Amino acid sequence: MIAIRFRILAIAIAGALASASALALAQKSTPAQVAEKLSGTWKINRELSPSIGRGRGGVAAAAVPTLVRASFQRRGGGGNVNDASSAQDLTPEQIAARNAVRQLQQLPETLKIVATPDQVTFTEPRGVSSFPANNKSVKIDLGDTKVDVKTRWDKETLRQEFSAYQQKLTRTWSVDENGRLMLNLLVESMVVNNNGGTPTWTQQTAVAVFDRQQ
Repeated sequence: MIAIRFRILAIAIAGALASASALALAQKSTPAQVAEKLSGTWKINRELSPSIGRGRGGVAAAAVPTLVRASFQRRGGGGNVNDASSAQDLTPEQIAARNAVRQLQQLPETLKIVATPDQVTFTEPRGVSSFPANNKSVKIDLGDTKVDVKTRWDKETLRQEFSAYQQKLTRTWSVDENGRLMLNLLVESMVVNNNGGTPTWTQQTAVAVFDRQQ
């Protein structure tokens, strides 16, 4: 009798797990569905974006440039930022690469996104940029340098990873349950302390929220 009860309980548990799995699969969005949600014209919501400050030509991820300014200093004639602990070791190309990643942290007040499962295009006052959503590294022109970027669909989000000379910027785009566009920024930079110690990677994050425009 006890064995029968255990068998019935096991069947019930298995059924519940199967139902839960089926529900999870049914709720999982396809890249096409996520792309459709992301597509549209968006304007930043300042009240819901406390980590975003004003920058040149738009808004800046305030918390992120704080890290960049702490890790760099001015060097005459070669660009506007350098690594504070090893400025003499940076070439003009490396300076340009790190400046390019910093530019990517500047957010526009408004932007338009046109996304498909294969590609995503951003239109903003600075221009138009398109990325293949295939998780393959490509180089994009940004100012006087090139930056490596990989773009892919990751469940309910679009994930972009930009990298250039010991610095990486990750942008994650998604639409929340209220229909707002969420942009999560993660900046990772290699820094060396003033005593010439072991290089370490530091991280800083910021979140921007955009409202859909008609």
